[in-house]
Amino acid sequence: WPQAAGSLGRLYAMGIDAYHLAPRLAQLKAMPDSRIDGLSGSLSINPGRRVERQLPWAEFVDGKIQRLPDTAP
Repeated sequence: WPQAAGSLGRLYAMGIDAYHLAPRLAQLKAMPDSRIDGLSGSLSINPGRRVERQLPWAEFVDGKIQRLPDTAP
């Protein structure tokens, strides 16, 4: 995200995710197991109608971050 350099990077990702999430809220409410892959993680709606975010697992290998394979929750 070159547009999001510095301390505002998290806000940039959150804004992009909100933009993509808004038109799909009805779908997420109707299908509770559905998710959206956003810039800030995997997003879903819980029974209390709050957005939940799940981050991918990763580890450092030789000083570089390596994403671990996805696993079922």
